[in-house]
Amino acid sequence: MLFIHSLLLAVASAYPIFQGLNNTELDDGISSSNTSIFSNFNSTASNSSVHIVNNAVEMRVKSYSYAEFPITYEGVAYFIDAQVGSNKDTVRMLFDTGSSYTWVRSSDMCDNASTDCSGYGSYDYEKSTTMKDKKKELRLSYGDGSWYDTEVVTDSFWLGDYQFSNQYLELDKDSWSSIGGLMALSINVRSKQLISKFQKVFNTQKQGFSVYLGPKESNFNGSLLFGAIDYDKIDGNFTALKLTNWRNQYKGATNWTVASRGISYDGKTIVDQTYPAMLDTGTTNLGVPTAVWENITSTFGATEENGNWVLDCPSNDKNLTFYFDNNLSINVEASSLVDTYGDKCYFDGINDNGPVGYILGDSFMRYSYVYHDAHKDAIMMGQAKYSNTKNIKIMTEDVDAIHP
Repeated sequence: MLFIHSLLLAVASAYPIFQGLNNTELDDGISSSNTSIFSNFNSTASNSSVHIVNNAVEMRVKSYSYAEFPITYEGVAYFIDAQVGSNKDTVRMLFDTGSSYTWVRSSDMCDNASTDCSGYGSYDYEKSTTMKDKKKELRLSYGDGSWYDTEVVTDSFWLGDYQFSNQYLELDKDSWSSIGGLMALSINVRSKQLISKFQKVFNTQKQGFSVYLGPKESNFNGSLLFGAIDYDKIDGNFTALKLTNWRNQYKGATNWTVASRGISYDGKTIVDQTYPAMLDTGTTNLGVPTAVWENITSTFGATEENGNWVLDCPSNDKNLTFYFDNNLSINVEASSLVDTYGDKCYFDGINDNGPVGYILGDSFMRYSYVYHDAHKDAIMMGQAKYSNTKNIKIMTEDVDAIHP
């Protein structure tokens, strides 16, 4: 996760095969109530089984659902609303697929005159009758250099009307954060526990979620869709990619990282090296490896002036095209990566990320639609299509079953 420091010190053949699997009971302290305005639910996929009982045929149908929540763009990041504790304190949480730990801001911080909690909310843990202190502390560090000393607690956590009891949360009590918290949906052990609970509470058939950020407009709602895919938000092919454990530090993937095979600009190849590329909604910009950055600034004729890389403004029809495995390519409008500087432009949505790899932050994610499969450590990705219509299909297969 990395974001601006001032904020935070033929369509039918494209669908998956719809066949049922065993339903999962709601357990682990999870309960549900009526559908709220924050989510939409469907039960179009089912698993039918025939049982012979006392010489009679009994048909049992198990239905599955999906859940969709809005994510809102607020200047440099995307947010989702949640409630915490027995009093259901509302917190506006940064939505982050690049982080491992979900944390909330303590109301203790709101006593400080320099911290305004009215916009993003806070959690009054002392007034919550369901809070349990786990007597553990954890320091959370992020790519922009910020860090948080937190205390580990469990408490009730809501999205819409759906409750997660005894949810592990990190309680931020002293960093003076300007936001209400962070909802982490990476793919490490702690995040997978939360994703598993999402599967149960929303009664989805598969352990996955889709992310659609939409265009860069402050009043536009993106979508976080559990257990399904909205095909009206995809332009062209929807391609499966396996995750890569590029650091080789742990068994299995620990974040949503795939292999990037190169970049072209206006149809001409400017990068042909392979680098790891992490999909991260918690990062504002598109971060590229240093060698790639040098190629891009040279291609655009950019020069450094007072810390800014200044260039002639690219036309709206010019794209940076990113290439991945299985013939997947994603176009990013070059004009979306710059801002005006008098009669010139300067790079604003893209930056040097150091020697290691790409961080595919919001500047990239706005142009892609991604289904994240937490069970098979894989994704499906395609070019995003900005659409107000919906064509939601419940995901009934693991990604590797659809595209081995």
